[in-house]
Amino acid sequence: MASSLPATEKSAKLAELKAQRDQAARLARLKKTRNNASARKRLDALSRAAAGTAGAKTAGAKEENLFPFILDAARAYCTEGEIITAMEKVFGRYKEPIFV
Repeated sequence: MASSLPATEKSAKLAELKAQRDQAARLARLKKTRNNASARKRLDALSRAAAGTAGAKTAGAKEENLFPFILDAARAYCTEGEIITAMEKVFGRYKEPIFV
């Protein structure tokens, strides 16, 4: 059974699949070799700082700069997704309003 994709599209799809597999393997290797306790500690610190910032908005207190916490997490080899998740726990995910 012949594929309906042209050769260039097949080649591009195969390259994309290989890139995805390679990236997944690198991510698994990173998570296996990093200090996971340190990474978790940095992510927890980021979540706590974010919670303080979120609470500061309602209490009128000074907001905390989250960037140093984000950098600490990155230096502990936390992934972008893990960093985002740590902040989403506090702030939620932004949803652009839809105007009709």
